[in-house]
Amino acid sequence: MNAVQRFIRSKVLLLTAAILIAAMCLSVLVQGQSQAALNRTVDENSRGLYDVLVQAKAGSGALMQPEIANGGGGIGFDQLEKIRKLSGTSVAAPISLVSRVTQNLEAPRLDAMDYLGYNSGLAGTATTDQAAGATDPGKWPAAESVLSDTAKKYRLTASAVSSDGVSEKTLFKSTAEGTLGKAKLVEEKAAGGTSIRIAPPAGETGIKFPAPAGGSEHNLFNLSVSLPLSPEVTESVVAVDPVSERALLGSAGDFLAPLEKAPPADARNAGAIGRHFESLFTNGISMDQLKDGPDFLGVKLKYWAPLMTQYQQAKSSGQLTADSQAIPLIVRSGTSLDLKYNVKIEEIDAAGKVVKDVGTATRSLGKDYLPFVSKDPFALSWPGSTDHSGLLGNQGNFNQGLYTPATWSTDFAAAPKYTDGESAANGAVQKAAVPSDWVTVNRLPEKGANGAPVDQTQREPVDERSYRDNLATGAKLAAPLAMVYGTFDPSAVEKAAGDVNRLPLGGYDPTPFTLTKDADGKTVTATELKPSLSATGLASQSAGAITDFYGLAAARGYKDNAAVIDAVRVRAKAPGSWKEAQPDVEKLAGEIRGMGLEATVVAGSAREDASIFVPGYSKDDAGKESALGTVQQSWVRQNAADAVSGSLTGTNVTLLFLTLCGAALLTGAST
Repeated sequence: MNAVQRFIRSKVLLLTAAILIAAMCLSVLVQGQSQAALNRTVDENSRGLYDVLVQAKAGSGALMQPEIANGGGGIGFDQLEKIRKLSGTSVAAPISLVSRVTQNLEAPRLDAMDYLGYNSGLAGTATTDQAAGATDPGKWPAAESVLSDTAKKYRLTASAVSSDGVSEKTLFKSTAEGTLGKAKLVEEKAAGGTSIRIAPPAGETGIKFPAPAGGSEHNLFNLSVSLPLSPEVTESVVAVDPVSERALLGSAGDFLAPLEKAPPADARNAGAIGRHFESLFTNGISMDQLKDGPDFLGVKLKYWAPLMTQYQQAKSSGQLTADSQAIPLIVRSGTSLDLKYNVKIEEIDAAGKVVKDVGTATRSLGKDYLPFVSKDPFALSWPGSTDHSGLLGNQGNFNQGLYTPATWSTDFAAAPKYTDGESAANGAVQKAAVPSDWVTVNRLPEKGANGAPVDQTQREPVDERSYRDNLATGAKLAAPLAMVYGTFDPSAVEKAAGDVNRLPLGGYDPTPFTLTKDADGKTVTATELKPSLSATGLASQSAGAITDFYGLAAARGYKDNAAVIDAVRVRAKAPGSWKEAQPDVEKLAGEIRGMGLEATVVAGSAREDASIFVPGYSKDDAGKESALGTVQQSWVRQNAADAVSGSLTGTNVTLLFLTLCGAALLTGAST
């Protein structure tokens, strides 16, 4: 009996072989169906918001850096028009980094509720105008206060703390003492009748921090203590074409609609626009305008008051020139910057001994912060306080917001640069960030509001490492004037980018850095880095504001068309999934390359973590620099969809091979 006959007669071997072959074939079938489903999913989702990324100079390697609004420029508007005229182009949306903008957050304050109740002489006539949202005088609550009738002595300790995600840094700590108490209304005789004034209690000294902070004062609703200045914060600004950007983003880009109505380039003189808003106070402003903002060329400018006050201050200081332009902006809602202001409140006796720990008032910039226009970003409340200022309606809520003009700068604003190290088997490259200079933050102004010198020993300046270079500028720079048209939520824009093929958009969706190893290469708990006060470090947040390209020209001093476009995100007209559109997308990319530009096909790509070593991150008092360690950031790998399909096909071939080998082994075993 030969081996084949013995195999056939052996029911056990025959059954085993049948089961093995059936299982392997079923596995191949299931794998094939899974491959088809996954290929279909990958194919359908591998076209993001755009298909081709156009740059003057693209990076080398399989991984693409996500910071595409990098300040490099190099693409002209004539080239943009040629891209738009190509038969295969559906949308061509340019984007560029404009500059950094540093904002003074004004004098923080601590409000202790000292509400005196309704008084017609102090509340004015607003309460009679219900259209203004004021509360009827008969419905005002009774007076209440967190302070005592007799002045007590308090010690206030103010401090500001920032964090980069890895460690916290106390930027300053300042202490002031004095007596505070509940105010009272005093009626005095005056010419033609009587007058009402708010008077402090007997023996109240108030509390005064060192200049440039003011003192303390009572008003109808609170006792307000002026606190030490907060550190300045810095934002980035990017430029887009609002029409094509809305076409790219779809409904997620509707926040840009007001920017489409911004005045033309020759009608943006800062002086003329500033005088227009000044005249609103001269000629009178209605309650509706006060609530919703006056109409300006079809847009209700809710934040016109900060524009007017910043214009007045810039004019008086000589900051504005005849060449200064107003820059229309859509500003970001909220901030990722970790900056916290604290005031510890202690009741003390004459000897300075603590009698009672009243508590600590704390406030972070957080989700309510608006660059350029934020109202009272660091108004802290004494524990137990209630804000009654809303009783006056819209007039009571009116506030000029940030009144000091921002400082625009192109220094240390460009995207970080990296050097390549060893390559992994999959093409990934170990990278290292390239350190730039040190940038100093946490400085006090040289003079206070009254012109008196400020004691600089109150706080120590802080040096932050920059990993960014300067941006190019035009021949004639003139200080611009911010003109806020609206706000945007970066998280809503990020959702529009999708999940499977989430392509970098530029200004809205910064890619986080996560620390994974320390400077010695030891694995640490994954920690996300946070943006720095100077906005010059590796980590960044969504742009603080978005403008148009006329705004870029004004901020960077360009008079003629210049090649300032960093990137153009191009969506092809070709319909369908990635595989269906791939030939047309490749053709479109080839035509763009024929213009002398780099065109990277990003449809069919995916995200992949890049490892980056960060040297020179901090330094000690002696100036010795130390590395941070290794961080990971999600970069873009090209042709990922094709790689998935190829790997699945290879898996099927392997399974078939194993099936045949298994059958052969059983046959051999039977002999």
